[in-house]
Amino acid sequence: MSDADYLSLKWGSLKSIRMRTPAVEAAFERYESIGTHHGSALFHKDSLEQKAALCDLIDAVAAAGGQIQDEWSWKFLTVDEAKRYVLGDEARAQSIAGEVIVRNVMRSLLKKGSEENE
Repeated sequence: MSDADYLSLKWGSLKSIRMRTPAVEAAFERYESIGTHHGSALFHKDSLEQKAALCDLIDAVAAAGGQIQDEWSWKFLTVDEAKRYVLGDEARAQSIAGEVIVRNVMRSLLKKGSEENE
């Protein structure tokens, strides 16, 4: 396992983090103090303040020589790519697509359950 700081992003939000340096720990504490999610990133919607704190966390990881990764493509991102992903339309589009998928799965499960009860 690498000793470098690392974070991964999914649905335009923080998916996972490995903290090795005090600067990254401080940036993460700030992000978490604003109010984060615990559970599915799909249903989490970062506020503008949380997005700003996440961008600060991205900066801290990069400044420490760490890596930032897109959980969907497994591609390592530059700071600018990571910030665009957090702030931009791509994350919003993935979130909307994910919500549609979950909604369709839930409908299918409910329909299957009601058919079994008949």
